[in-house]
Amino acid sequence: MTALQEIQELYDKWVRLTREEGVSITSADWPETSRLQAAKAELQKQINKAHENLARQNHAKIPDSPFRRNLGRLISLENQNGEHLKSQHQRLLAERRDLEISQKNLHRIRSSYASDQPTNDWQCVS
Repeated sequence: MTALQEIQELYDKWVRLTREEGVSITSADWPETSRLQAAKAELQKQINKAHENLARQNHAKIPDSPFRRNLGRLISLENQNGEHLKSQHQRLLAERRDLEISQKNLHRIRSSYASDQPTNDWQCVS
């Protein structure tokens, strides 16, 4: 396998991981999202190393043009995932707000029933 093929494979793997990440974000599978982001961080190191190796072999910087299509696709996928995350964040904030309102309402209900009850056991006897 040539260095260019290796880099192409790494970029293809990044695309696959990014698509999987999109699915995990959409399904709110945060442990899986975290795992995929860690895998992508490791993959980024491998891509950088492969680019450095290729540049050493060619004694010059490699042209970006063979990878430009992949980079455009990756940027698009990453942007989509960012939008999915933003949407999930907004949904979770709304859910949290609703839960806080429910908690306050339950506290008010408990307080109203508690105020109707005798405060001392001896009052029940007399």
